[in-house]
Amino acid sequence: MNKKIFQIVFFAMVLLTFGVVIKNYVNSIESDINDYTCVLDEEPQSKISRLSPIIIRLAQDIDDKKFPVDKPLQDDILQFTPPIDGYIYFTDKKTIEFQPNNPLPAGAAYSCKLNVKKLFPAAKLKPFHFKISTPATTFTVKINEVVYYDTNKTGTPYIKGHITFNDYVAFDKKRGLIDAHQNNRKLSVVYLPDNAVHSINFLINGIKRTKHNKNVVIKWSGKPINSEIDDSTSIDIASANSFKVVYCKLQHFPKPVLKIRFTDAIDNKITPASFINITQLNDYSIAINQNEVTILFNSITNNTHKLQISKTLSNNKGITLNNDFNFNFDLTHPYPIIYFYDSSHYISKNRSPNIIDVNVLNLKRITVKVTHVPDKNMIQFLQVNDITGKNELERVGKSIFIKTFNLQDLLNYNPNELTVYSLNLLGADLSKNGLYNFEFTYDTNNVVYNFGNTVIAKDSAQIDKKTGTNIAYSHNIIFSELHAIAKRTTLDTLYVMVSNQNTGLPVKNAKVEIFDYQQNRLATLITDNNGVAKAKIKNHNVFVRVQHKSQITYLKLSCKNSIAKNSESANGVKPNRGLLCHIEGLKPAYLPTDSLHVGVVIKKSGSPDFKSGNLEIMLESPNHFFF
Repeated sequence: MNKKIFQIVFFAMVLLTFGVVIKNYVNSIESDINDYTCVLDEEPQSKISRLSPIIIRLAQDIDDKKFPVDKPLQDDILQFTPPIDGYIYFTDKKTIEFQPNNPLPAGAAYSCKLNVKKLFPAAKLKPFHFKISTPATTFTVKINEVVYYDTNKTGTPYIKGHITFNDYVAFDKKRGLIDAHQNNRKLSVVYLPDNAVHSINFLINGIKRTKHNKNVVIKWSGKPINSEIDDSTSIDIASANSFKVVYCKLQHFPKPVLKIRFTDAIDNKITPASFINITQLNDYSIAINQNEVTILFNSITNNTHKLQISKTLSNNKGITLNNDFNFNFDLTHPYPIIYFYDSSHYISKNRSPNIIDVNVLNLKRITVKVTHVPDKNMIQFLQVNDITGKNELERVGKSIFIKTFNLQDLLNYNPNELTVYSLNLLGADLSKNGLYNFEFTYDTNNVVYNFGNTVIAKDSAQIDKKTGTNIAYSHNIIFSELHAIAKRTTLDTLYVMVSNQNTGLPVKNAKVEIFDYQQNRLATLITDNNGVAKAKIKNHNVFVRVQHKSQITYLKLSCKNSIAKNSESANGVKPNRGLLCHIEGLKPAYLPTDSLHVGVVIKKSGSPDFKSGNLEIMLESPNHFFF
């Protein structure tokens, strides 16, 4: 009996001792992790450029006698696997910088070890481990203009374009990405040398104008730079027996000028007054140079005017326009403008999200700030916002990127007219699910032409009370391959259709979660083979979260709308809601290959003298906004 008691007591003591050891071990691990916060100000950036130094910021000052500032260190306090050839030094008492001798490879990953004990012997800490990586190379191709007639050339058309890369690419590697053909005939592509790190301009020469339109097919492949980008586009080339307007744009500075370019030189026997008219305006002069017409305005009217070019205008071959050309423009002081080139709030992840396109006018520099709302906080965000809002953004989101871009350094810098700039947000991790808010700011020192104030011409101007800068524009984006539509019927049935944003095909087995505004889960559904899920939901104010594999997207419905969608019209067209109408299909949602036959009966109550007119119904594929 005593032996059994002894065994029980001994076993209990062993367990107690083992438990204390485990607890102390766990505490020691937690202590090590917590102790790093005493010496490290923040975790090093995980995603870096191929040209970027690796920077580590410390929470304490180092001994500058042992580690002098701005002098290369011989001590291997920082190690990389695989090794990186370079040198390390302190830029100040709290900042370590490692500068690679050569650009890092694209798509490379490194394990890093910082010997904290060598920096702070008293801390008695183990080496601090972290990882860094460079992004895989991606790029976008933009066609700027088809130049049909150039007095400095032979008169044959050529195409101007440029390529923007997400990271550094050597000049000799930039060449060879573009391939162009016309009628199965290979065209010459010339790459223009420059000092730009992330872009390059190119020309496509040898284009011919034939009796019939012959498109130029432009293809680009990233294989020479180990990139998966592979795409193409087709550019329409006007036939030899046609005469068209190919360019019309208002240049604002230093004086307002309207420039119009044609496919051919204008008949020199024709006077400008015989083919040009501008409504409600007489104070201007016109100059003609071959195929280009320049209209110089002598005053600002603060009104909208219409340029009218008669279809009787002919080129030097006697060929006329065939159709009148009209162009509306505002003759006002062009205050600074910033807004996204793509107005959509839902963008596919395969569109090189770290390269964003923005329209900018009359600015030298802009500051871009990116705030991320993670997936776990999206319902909180949607409680006080729709997809476009930014209420309580600082509470539910985290700032992940801020940088000031000098637009003057870009190849296509032109402050005189509204210009699309491709900005590289390298360093911003845009791969996670959730919502990203892009905020663009500037101050008065960055305005090229100042008219006494900095009122924003797009959206309402706001002032950030903390910084005093103008909040020029804010835009939310969800990067996802999924597109979702939710439709509620009069019988309280909620239909959700999920499709692939790139192909338009339905996505089956997608998980659909429906929540009320108090974050209570009302239903969890799975889409069928047609990408459709349905449930009886009496609550008209709901959030919808859709997930398929690693892709997630979101919707919000309220009692004010019977249909919600997560794609929008690219041209920003809004429906005319003056007449109440309802279109009821036989199916809750339609696939891209389905046909929809619509019969419409309009009745305007209390108005027996209703006049007939055109009714426009806009229908687009599920990848786009539809009414």
